[in-house]
Amino acid sequence: MSAGATDDPVVAGMVRRVLEGYRSCGPLAFAYGQGSTFTGFETRADLDIVLVWPEHSFAPERRPARSLCDPDVEPVQYDGSGYGMDNLVIDGRDVQVINFARPGFDHWCRLVEGGEGWHEDVWPCPLHVVAGFVYGLMLEDASGEGEAIRARLSAPPVALQASSRRTVAAALPQYRKDLTSAAERGESWLFHTLATRLLKQAYVTWFAAEGYYLPFPKHLDRWIQRFGLDRELAEREPRIWRLPSLPLRRDAVLEFVERVVALGR
Repeated sequence: MSAGATDDPVVAGMVRRVLEGYRSCGPLAFAYGQGSTFTGFETRADLDIVLVWPEHSFAPERRPARSLCDPDVEPVQYDGSGYGMDNLVIDGRDVQVINFARPGFDHWCRLVEGGEGWHEDVWPCPLHVVAGFVYGLMLEDASGEGEAIRARLSAPPVALQASSRRTVAAALPQYRKDLTSAAERGESWLFHTLATRLLKQAYVTWFAAEGYYLPFPKHLDRWIQRFGLDRELAEREPRIWRLPSLPLRRDAVLEFVERVVALGR
């Protein structure tokens, strides 16, 4: 583990156990921690550890999930294209170990560098992968490749800033019509579905315009504070969710998004 990765000896011990256990599969390219504990927002949250393998992830039966879990706890394992995920319980604490294949990880990074990787609702979302990596803690990086990639990705590329603002600006007129219609008809579910889609685009644009990647939305308000984002937008954003009627909420959403587009110019 990198020096100073965590001052909590319990967390440090769990990280060592996980890394030692998974080394039975072979050498890692690098490993990092993301999520509430590793970013310092919580002290007793789940541990989210990401292992990046040089060529491919390993089948569930190869991964040491069962041997790391507490007695009588059955790990929950998932596998997708280029990744595997193991939900463990170690000494009573939930630990999620995500296994990425390096080719897939590199592909997600290239997508974000090209201004893509955030439009679709997929898991893993490339933008959130990059944000988790850049704002997380390096846990193992013997070759230095991980830190080299992180240095290259330290700030959002111009392509992401431009594509996100362009997308929001182009979509805004239609969203204005559709949100107004839904609000006038009192169609709450449709209204909030539309508003959520638009605001997701606006959050990507806002963070990128100010030099940051949009992280996974948990603790969004605390990320806004940590990065010191635009004060007016920071004050407007939480009001959207507290307004008592759809017309008022429509106005707040549209005013917020218009301000984001202006910020990104």
